[in-house]
Amino acid sequence: MARKIDDFLAWVGPKKGTFGNVMNFVGGREYVVALDLSETNPRSEEFKTPKGLYYYIQECMDLSSTFVGIGGYLERRNLYRDKPLFNPQKDPLDERCIHLGIDIWTREGRSVRTPLRAKVHSLGYHEEEGNYGGVIILEHRPFNCPKFYTLYGHLSKASVEALEVGQMIDRSTIIGTLGSTEENGGWRPHLHFQIIMDLQGHQGDYPGVCSPRELAEMKANCPNPNLILDSPLL
Repeated sequence: MARKIDDFLAWVGPKKGTFGNVMNFVGGREYVVALDLSETNPRSEEFKTPKGLYYYIQECMDLSSTFVGIGGYLERRNLYRDKPLFNPQKDPLDERCIHLGIDIWTREGRSVRTPLRAKVHSLGYHEEEGNYGGVIILEHRPFNCPKFYTLYGHLSKASVEALEVGQMIDRSTIIGTLGSTEENGGWRPHLHFQIIMDLQGHQGDYPGVCSPRELAEMKANCPNPNLILDSPLL
């Protein structure tokens, strides 16, 4: 795995800033605000309820006159503790609270695109509270780079139903749209974008949050998504 991630980083480094936009407005600083949803934020107690999280994100957008919030890679969060999916009653080292992707918070129905040529690896729809809702996993095999994957979570159910496993997709092609709160696991509409080197047998799913005990291994397998997103705020 160490050799694979090193080869990926050597390939992606010089190409940073050349990928297609996953969401068309992410690159523009004037349209995006960085969000701090970590447990160290003095207002983190507000994030523990869906309504509190919703209003905090909206307040940040309103104050900066933007319509997109972005952030979250390796952010340790307390906002999962009301959801059984994340092991809140376990040993603190096993509580899943560290975010492995970057979230792009905006309105439902916004289009999501692939930043480079891809093949549809797998598709999933997970209705459980706190889960992804619609998930698309794309496989990438660029020249002179190890195979890797990108995951797009919290999409609409229709997005998943519109694609087929094995389908080839060109760079900058729309692959889906953001799902509503009712169909994306109960979250305010947003995209969870994650890079994964080894899917470890997963199909249509992969953990987007890990425990402190898993962090070293998961960080090595899920490098910083901003290597591809290239947001100036992150």
